[in-house]
Amino acid sequence: MSKTTLSRRNFLRAAAMTVAGSTLAACAPAAKPTLATDPSADQPKEPSGVKEKVVLSMWTHDNLYVKFYQQVGEKWKEKYPQYDITFNFQQLPEVFTKMLSSLSANTEVPDLFGLEQGHFGNFTKNDLIEQKFVDINNYISNERSKFVENTWVKYTYKGKTYGVESALCTVGFYFQPRLLEKAGITELPKTWEEFMEAGMVAADKGTALSALDSEGAAIFDLLFMQRGGMYFDSNSNLVFGEGDNKTIALEVLSYLAAGLKNKVFAPVNGKDYWGAGLMAAHKEGKIMGVPGADWWSDSILKTNASDQSGNWQIGLMPKWKDGGHVSSVWGGTGFVITKASKQVELAWDLIHTAYMTKENQILRYKEIKYLPHMIEALDDPAFTDVKDPFYGDQQVGKVWSEAAKDMPLYYQSPVRGDLNTELGTQLTNFYAGKTSAEEALNAVVAKTKQAIEDL
Repeated sequence: MSKTTLSRRNFLRAAAMTVAGSTLAACAPAAKPTLATDPSADQPKEPSGVKEKVVLSMWTHDNLYVKFYQQVGEKWKEKYPQYDITFNFQQLPEVFTKMLSSLSANTEVPDLFGLEQGHFGNFTKNDLIEQKFVDINNYISNERSKFVENTWVKYTYKGKTYGVESALCTVGFYFQPRLLEKAGITELPKTWEEFMEAGMVAADKGTALSALDSEGAAIFDLLFMQRGGMYFDSNSNLVFGEGDNKTIALEVLSYLAAGLKNKVFAPVNGKDYWGAGLMAAHKEGKIMGVPGADWWSDSILKTNASDQSGNWQIGLMPKWKDGGHVSSVWGGTGFVITKASKQVELAWDLIHTAYMTKENQILRYKEIKYLPHMIEALDDPAFTDVKDPFYGDQQVGKVWSEAAKDMPLYYQSPVRGDLNTELGTQLTNFYAGKTSAEEALNAVVAKTKQAIEDL
């Protein structure tokens, strides 16, 4: 670990924001890197004498990342016989606040940091991301197109990219075929218009086709982005309340309001949406399914509904007839390198080996169930043809591979947290009938504009 600095004033401004859960340069080389990622580079020679001791450190919020990097890292060390490499990889509570605090207090920070995309905006305030983290554009320029572009955009600010994604984070629709059949519906509807029609039939038989988080913004967020809506543009400008984005937002809000009225969507409070309440409603046949990210499968559904194995399948999201994408996007963690690191090149090569090779993209899925985001790996039979017994031996990788080919881009902003917080507040009121769609939208825009002025 190494030390770096950030003013207390700027830290307090950055750390003050909380980020909603919505369902990711000077030290960077001016030329191409000269490690094993560059085939033209001289490979390390067998050393003579005492090996140089090197410690690579990492902070993350997810112990699965610790597990995977340690597993891959043990073999990766063999590439560098001139070093005696040890790892200090840690899962830490409140790690994002801890990183900001450490930067402020001039205390040690790790070489590698798992920066969850929802917190990325906080690290762009006062250009902190540029000052303290390595821009990897030079490293990835020849390989960027091999990966789903959305997975880069989430960790890009002012044209510089900082993180390598840990998963795919595309979105599908989780459903129970038996509940569709009970309502006389033969297959998952292909469009949201068909979904509403089928949902009213199912509602008459006591089943809602989908849950809706009535105290949050997850479902709105997924449908809004799938429809083609954007909160910020590629230059981090607020566009949520303008032009087509405003039209799309109002369209989606109108759709969800109709879904609640017709009992096609069942409102679920914040606690139950992420816990036993929703799982019980699924099991009892009250709620047929829900749109969710790929990680929702192992992190939420299988963890909390193991007794429902064999009852579920995954399909593509219904599409919007007037345009949009096949899927949506939700979540992600990008691994970044601190400029304080004394081992930037080694840190980069470890990330590259773990996350940017086809072999380890597939290994990551097998070991910790985070999906590939490398296009070649997404199309590999080792991913697409694997049968999942929880989903009745469905080859779910084929669904995720198709969804990954058409994901919306999610651009970042220093005020993303402000927007998300206010959006959750306003949607809670909207779903409860306390405010109109237009009023809710205007309030979010006003709050976000004020946050921009306060930067």
